[in-house]
Amino acid sequence: MVCYVCSFGQSTDSLRKELSFAKTPYAKITLLAELSFALTSSKPDSAILLAKQGEKIAYEIRNKGSLAECYASMGWGYFKAGKNDSAVFYLEKAKQFFQEEKNFSRQGRVMVNLASIFNLESKDEKALTYLMDARKLFDNEKDQLTIAYTDKIIAGTFRHQGEYKKAKQYLFEAIQTFEKLNNIQYKGDAYSSLGSVYWEEKNFDSALYYYRQSSNINKQTHNRSNIAFASENIGDAFIEKSQLDHLHPFIDSAYFYYNNAREIFTALDDQQDVRYEEFKIGRVLRFLKENDKAAKYLLGSLHYFDSARLYVNANETCEELGLVYKEKGDYKNAYLYLDRSAVYKDSINNRNRADLIAKMLAQYESEKTDKTNRLIEAQKKIDKEELSRTIAIEFFSLGIIILIGLLAMTLWNRKILKQQLKEVEMRNQLASDLHDDVGSTLSSILLLSDIASKNKDEALHISILNKISSNAKEVIERMSDIVWTMNPINDEGDNLKERIENYVLQVKQLAEINAVTDISDEIGEIKWPMDIRKNIFLICKEAINNSLKYAKASNLKVSFFIKDKTIFLEIKDDGIGFDVNNNNSGNGLRTMANRAKSNGGKCFIESTSEMGTIVKVVMPIPHSRYI
Repeated sequence: MVCYVCSFGQSTDSLRKELSFAKTPYAKITLLAELSFALTSSKPDSAILLAKQGEKIAYEIRNKGSLAECYASMGWGYFKAGKNDSAVFYLEKAKQFFQEEKNFSRQGRVMVNLASIFNLESKDEKALTYLMDARKLFDNEKDQLTIAYTDKIIAGTFRHQGEYKKAKQYLFEAIQTFEKLNNIQYKGDAYSSLGSVYWEEKNFDSALYYYRQSSNINKQTHNRSNIAFASENIGDAFIEKSQLDHLHPFIDSAYFYYNNAREIFTALDDQQDVRYEEFKIGRVLRFLKENDKAAKYLLGSLHYFDSARLYVNANETCEELGLVYKEKGDYKNAYLYLDRSAVYKDSINNRNRADLIAKMLAQYESEKTDKTNRLIEAQKKIDKEELSRTIAIEFFSLGIIILIGLLAMTLWNRKILKQQLKEVEMRNQLASDLHDDVGSTLSSILLLSDIASKNKDEALHISILNKISSNAKEVIERMSDIVWTMNPINDEGDNLKERIENYVLQVKQLAEINAVTDISDEIGEIKWPMDIRKNIFLICKEAINNSLKYAKASNLKVSFFIKDKTIFLEIKDDGIGFDVNNNNSGNGLRTMANRAKSNGGKCFIESTSEMGTIVKVVMPIPHSRYI
């Protein structure tokens, strides 16, 4: 990630010299802010102290613009020091002051820096909002270079979200601008980003092309750090090609480029990146069957990652060591490192799970407050309209035509408000379900943990740990379904289609069954109401799970299409079937029928012993306002 600030273009020595001769407070503040920015990467603590000196002088002369510059420097210094909360606090203050001073160019740059932090914290939607708002400011300023740079960061956000088509569109536009302005450094960065998009799309030939373009430009600008990262990227592309095509020359090429990156990072004294390249080299050596050399590189990397608490990297390294020792026939060490990998993975999962649960609970509280406020506002609107209608009837009874028009408008608004109230109540219920599920499952996990701590039976410990893992997976899956249902972004038909296809793909990967989908493109053209979208997906999920649990099927097909303004959903398997009339354990079947009925549809079950089962759902298409 790169901080986007004004290009000062001066060395720290020249800035310090100018600062010693500065006579006015304003000149001192400006130089302190510039020097702070120049030191953020190499000495973030010193950068923060310099910015605070400037802040003190700016307060004395009561200059908001100068304060904003100091806050911007201070915020980026805190980020480089690893203190994201403080970084966001000061950058937000800088943004506010730049806005009040109508310095929209600097306001936009601060917003881009904030978006970069949010991207690293996986807050992609928030980052995208800041980037789009910043781009509007740059458009008004007609700053083409800044617009192109912002487009490059927007593309990175879309890449995080899997929106590869949008990411490439923004990157190609940015590259054209960089070429027009002859800014080869930013052009090289954009080529590297474009290569990463193609890499994630598994188009490794295109990824290699753009990584090499980036590497050539970095060599022209003599940016050694970027040259090293470009070599690593090229190595990654070659190793992926070797796995796809099983061609030895690609592995040799990957080895060459990883070594090249390692040598550069060594010269730059960047120990973390040196150890990461050695991890990659060890992986390549395992592919080349040079297991002794591979183990040497991997053990050195593991020692560093463990000391630095880089548990994700340590987990990957342990997995590689397990494979190396397995191929050497040293099954004792293979087991030890794979077991150690599980310990790192548990640490990562526990931290992620705690973050996810805290995030969901916070979201629940926020949603609950928001829904309550919306209900109050909706009720106020209804009361106001009732009063208006009463006054109109009492004082304007002679104006019958106007009264009819007012009544019609009022009834229409009431209908809209009732629909809004219905959606608010449903989202509130979903949020309540989320709270109850999390609470009950966490209580279960706590109880199981307490039992395990008081019992020394190893077999019981394993059973309890398996139960805790199962409970955690169940609540995460439930939370995923509820959060997906609550998010209005998913009302678009493409999201429902993708959700069903992804679930069927997951089933196919985890179960021994040939599962396919046949979903019409018309489904993606409908804007689905939340309750219909929820019920369709849950019916589909229930039917698929029934096939997996009871049917012993080899093949399963999900069809979803529209015909004669009617929705048809069909889940068909070739399993053992059952007698519908004599089935006593039909709670799931009744649930599917009730879900279809709640949206004006019907659910039909066709099944015969040894002849498979077909679940059919017929439902009227949503109102035309959703299309």
